Amino acid sequence: MLPSLVRDYFILEIDGNRIASYHTAYLDTPDKTYYKHHHQGRNKRHKVRFRTYIESCLSFLEVKLKEKGKTNKKRITSTQNNSLDEAQKLFK
Repeated sequence: MLPSLVRDYFILEIDGNRIASYHTAYLDTPDKTYYKHHHQGRNKRHKVRFRTYIESCLSFLEVKLKEKGKTNKKRITSTQNNSLDEAQKLFK
């Protein structure tokens, strides 16, 4: 089976690394609404997180909406300080 995949898939390698390390901090409401919706398997749910890619030193604020099996992710560059500045609060 693996030989048939060679035409359609490849291994991503950046600067000799095949594994990308990252740190993630999720944001939620005080009553953990996003976490609860995820574990309840809700059809429509959100994730809001800061993600920093270690090797590249790039950080993003990401907002994900999953609805009916489709995921829409938007992100903006950021510094990860686990709190939102004014521009990030307006990001949707």
